[in-house]
Amino acid sequence: MDYNRRIFLKTAATGAAAVTVSPKLVFSAEKSVKVEVVNPRTRIPVSLIIDDSTTLVNMAHFGIPQFAEVFPANYKQDWRKLPREIPDSFVREFGEWSAENGVKGKYSIVPYLACTGWVDRFIPGWTKRELEESLKLTVMTIEENTVKLKAPFASPDFTLKINATVKNPTVKNSAPLQQVNKISELKSVTFCVGNKETFICFDLKKGETEILI
Repeated sequence: MDYNRRIFLKTAATGAAAVTVSPKLVFSAEKSVKVEVVNPRTRIPVSLIIDDSTTLVNMAHFGIPQFAEVFPANYKQDWRKLPREIPDSFVREFGEWSAENGVKGKYSIVPYLACTGWVDRFIPGWTKRELEESLKLTVMTIEENTVKLKAPFASPDFTLKINATVKNPTVKNSAPLQQVNKISELKSVTFCVGNKETFICFDLKKGETEILI
């Protein structure tokens, strides 16, 4: 076979596309346990999406001038008058207000902030320490059979999805979890085991929490 430059580029492009459309692809000989935060009780409620703000960077301030280059008729706001930063104190205050008023939801961090920088590297205009402190607002780590959470505010009906069957999950310093048969029966202090996954629902407290799986 005459393996020329054109064939090489075609093969490489096919491989790259395969990786792109295969988000579950894992480059490891060992299968690791995956834990993710899902909607409270795995349900989709009537939702209010507060978009654009993220870790430190006010995406409106940095994003509008970029969007205006492509859609000038749609982005006429004076972005210079918008604050460049969303302070951590605001995120914490909003989260506490949500918890106190029964607002349930999910807080997501955009990885590439308005094209300014990567959250796992650096963001021009902020120090490394400022970025690290901001990311500490919400932290989840997995060590052996323990999931450790660090939350800046309490969250009722907090729900975790684990891609493994867990027979007796335990939230430390909390009431014992009761098993339910259906995901639709999930509520606080319960868990549901499926064929290949487990859902755990509990009231997440402010500060550190450990879940034994």
